Amino acid sequence: MNARIERAASGYSGAREVIIKLREQYLELAGKEAIWSKSYDRDHVATTLLRNQMMELRRNIADEMGKFAESYKNDYEIARASSLAGYSAISDLKRLMLACVSAVAVLGILHPTARRAPHGPFS
Repeated sequence: MNARIERAASGYSGAREVIIKLREQYLELAGKEAIWSKSYDRDHVATTLLRNQMMELRRNIADEMGKFAESYKNDYEIARASSLAGYSAISDLKRLMLACVSAVAVLGILHPTARRAPHGPFS
C-alpha cells in the first residue's frame, strides 16, 4: 500500500512539474508578446504567432490539469472502495463477535445444567 502511495505522490509531483514548466513558458511568451506588441504592433505577424503559441500552451496546461484531476478522482475512488471494504469487514467482525457472545451466554446457561443432570454424557 505504501508503494502505491509513493508512486501516486511521485506521479503528482511529475504532473505538477509539467504544469509548472508550461506555465513558465506561457509567462515568458506573455512577456515577449507585451514587449513586441508595444515595439511593433498588436497585429504584427510575430506577435500573432506568440499569441497562438500562448493559446496552445493554455490548452496544454488545461489538458494536464484535466489529467491531474482525473488521477485524483481515480485515487479517491480507490480510497473510497477500500474504506467501504474496511467498514464491511468491521461489520462482519461485529456480527461474529455478537454471535460468539451469544454462544458463550448459551454455554454459560447449559454448562451448569449439564453438570447437574444425572444421566448426562458427563456423569
